[in-house]
Amino acid sequence: MLGLAFAPIAIDSRARMNLAALEDQLRAGTVGTVVATLGATATGAVDPLPEILRLRERYGSDARLQAEWAQPGVTLDSAAIPSQEARFGHQARTFRDTATERPVIDFHRFWQDVMAETIEHFASVVKQATSGRKVVGAFYGYTLEFSDLAEDAGHLALRELLMSPDIDFVMAPSSYHNRNLPGQPYFRLPIASVNLHGKLFWNDFDQVSYKYYDKLKDDPNLKQWEWQMGLTQTPEQFVWMMRREVGMELAQGAQLAYFDIHGGYYEDPVIMQGVREVNGLREEALTWPDRGSCAEVLLLVDEASEHFLTFRNPITRSLLSAQTAVMPFVAPYDVALLEDCLLYTSPSPRDRTRSRMPSSA
Repeated sequence: MLGLAFAPIAIDSRARMNLAALEDQLRAGTVGTVVATLGATATGAVDPLPEILRLRERYGSDARLQAEWAQPGVTLDSAAIPSQEARFGHQARTFRDTATERPVIDFHRFWQDVMAETIEHFASVVKQATSGRKVVGAFYGYTLEFSDLAEDAGHLALRELLMSPDIDFVMAPSSYHNRNLPGQPYFRLPIASVNLHGKLFWNDFDQVSYKYYDKLKDDPNLKQWEWQMGLTQTPEQFVWMMRREVGMELAQGAQLAYFDIHGGYYEDPVIMQGVREVNGLREEALTWPDRGSCAEVLLLVDEASEHFLTFRNPITRSLLSAQTAVMPFVAPYDVALLEDCLLYTSPSPRDRTRSRMPSSA
């Protein structure tokens, strides 16, 4: 319609854009726009968008960088890591100013890639050294809680890890928000995406029992962390806490890992009986004929958008944590990465006759 020249790119065996063919075309230096397809009409194929974007970035120019950063003298070779002050940003803002803070946004994108690629590297080393006999994972995925901090900690490249053949599981504790009884926490990362990619999520159950008060006498510094410990007053309350977490796990397809964080919290017969009981519930769940999702709501998370949040913004923290924590009282729900939306809505591996799309997304 516009009379613009275009060049078709070859596809691979899965009907996706062939990256090698795209790279050959980009080398010619005449490409102004790369058009990717996220769900072709005929085949449903999804082009490898992250890889395409990286290729486009590889063939950037100083002039483009100067324009994006609004810094006439910067070059691809001289671009520096932003200062701590710049990364902390303007604390009165909820979102970063794209006109003045583009270097920080770009740095955080780079930092996520470095973190994920480092984890992938060592996971690959372990797999190769053990001929693939060892299960490998990472303590990773602070996608929802601390998302405004996670970008500086490198936690916003979860999907890259999920795409790695050398990563078998990810692990993280449940949220600290409203964790103490009678509150309701939530899982920090999109577990539906973890499951969709054939990985395991281990819930790091690190809550503390009433024996904490004995430890507090020896270490008064523990007092400052009470709000996030899941502190309980009696053995029975600690068992209730375990049951709450196991219920969350069964609803969302997670695994349980007991973490006696300071040692000795399980040394009580009532608590150990509770451990045996919840383990029995988990064993029983393995016999259920259909363990597919019953979600009525799908919460989608866009990792890339979180780079635009200011550092440790209290409004962002309150909204994300508070809203996610109340979801179980609204309806059964799943959480997935935005990039996995098409994977999520395809038929369940356990039931090819029905869609997995909840009634609200």
